[in-house]
Amino acid sequence: PQWNNQFLAISVIFCFWSFSLFGIHFMNLRQVAHKLCQVVTSLNVLLLLPLIMFSLGHYSNAFIITFGIVTLLSACLMGGSAWLAIKGQSSAQIFFAGWLVLISSVMVYISQLMGLLPALPYASVAINVGSLIEFLILAVAVTMYFNQSQQNSIAYHTEQAEKNTKRNQQLEIIVQERTALLDEAHNKLADIAMTDPLTGLLNRHHFSKQLEHQLSQTTVAGEILTLILLDIDNFKAYNDRHGHSAGDQALCLFAKVLKEAFAEESEEVFRIGGEEFAVLLRTDSKTKIQSKLAAFKIHSEQGNMPFPDQSGNKLSYSVGVALVSSSDTMPTPSGLFSLADGALYTAKSKFHSEPVLYECKSNFTPLKGQLA
Repeated sequence: PQWNNQFLAISVIFCFWSFSLFGIHFMNLRQVAHKLCQVVTSLNVLLLLPLIMFSLGHYSNAFIITFGIVTLLSACLMGGSAWLAIKGQSSAQIFFAGWLVLISSVMVYISQLMGLLPALPYASVAINVGSLIEFLILAVAVTMYFNQSQQNSIAYHTEQAEKNTKRNQQLEIIVQERTALLDEAHNKLADIAMTDPLTGLLNRHHFSKQLEHQLSQTTVAGEILTLILLDIDNFKAYNDRHGHSAGDQALCLFAKVLKEAFAEESEEVFRIGGEEFAVLLRTDSKTKIQSKLAAFKIHSEQGNMPFPDQSGNKLSYSVGVALVSSSDTMPTPSGLFSLADGALYTAKSKFHSEPVLYECKSNFTPLKGQLA
């Protein structure tokens, strides 16, 4: 009997500890009722005193202290759960019902032991019955609690996944925008790298690349790659007499006329030196090349070039042409350029009215042109 009473009393204390701690977590008292959580925790600590007294065999005083602490603890948990239940917390509503059953059965048993209630037939098993009912209620509650926790977890992870998706989409948009800006900047730099800043024509560096590329591509039967070099005559003297501003205007106008004359997709116009220009084009006959040069001469003579040179004559230019077809032995880029350059200087020295045309096999009559 002594061991039975001692074990039963200790079991009651541990029972209240378990369910009070369960109530703290189940109803989330730390978040929704922090002060109540502190009071419940303090009362649980005070239960250590009757626990020690029970262990030492002081049952009478231990029961009185236990009854007082348990009553306060029950009142706090019951009051807190009732308050939260009224506010609509479902876990508090279930806890209140289960706790009410358990407390009622414990109070009946303790009251009988203390002589506060007359002996009842089923009082000795009141705690067992109350615990069973309370266990069933809380088992349902725990199941609901874990289901709700799982749903909350799923909802949280779904929300996080949506946020991550939106964040990734935003990052993709930012990356696309930055990539577009980088591409634009790269294209601008590429344009700057291959463009002459004064005339807007392609520059010498790009000319060298294109000449090498075009020679490597001249493989189609009957196709002719043509290199035209043009040089404004006595430009240094003109520039010294009229000033650099007038010289720049003359260069820009000459570039404009040249670009308008050779505006087809297969034709590229370059400024390769101070007053020296070049044209690369592809065609299928020498007749078309001569027609292009004749059309350019007419086009340039119709242009507005009101800048007289030091002798009062109009500005003139010289033209040298070199061409290579698929049937010829392919020259190197420097070899083809030397042919056109030689033709250019022949035109300058002879001052004829036709361009000098050099082929890999033969050469033609020189020409001198004027800018009207």
